[in-house]
Amino acid sequence: MAAVIEFFDHYGMELSPRDRKRIRSKLPKGGAISIEADVTAETLRTFFSHMALNCRTLSLVLVSSGMRIGEALQLGIRDVNLSTTPAEVTIRAE
Repeated sequence: MAAVIEFFDHYGMELSPRDRKRIRSKLPKGGAISIEADVTAETLRTFFSHMALNCRTLSLVLVSSGMRIGEALQLGIRDVNLSTTPAEVTIRAE
């Protein structure tokens, strides 16, 4: 509901209390529902098979190192050592 209100607000459209009530009545009862499952190697392999090479590379670095996306995007050439096997990535403290 919050996303719908934010969407309309972003485009300058005001929802009346009556409209909000009508939208709320159409929503499923009970709140958000999620199903959690462990991520397996097979699941990752399936995801990676559908990705472009650059996305696959970034995803593999994130999964194998435990790095957060922000940390990975801060990496520079000097932080990656490809002369070792396996390659080493240095995460700077800043």
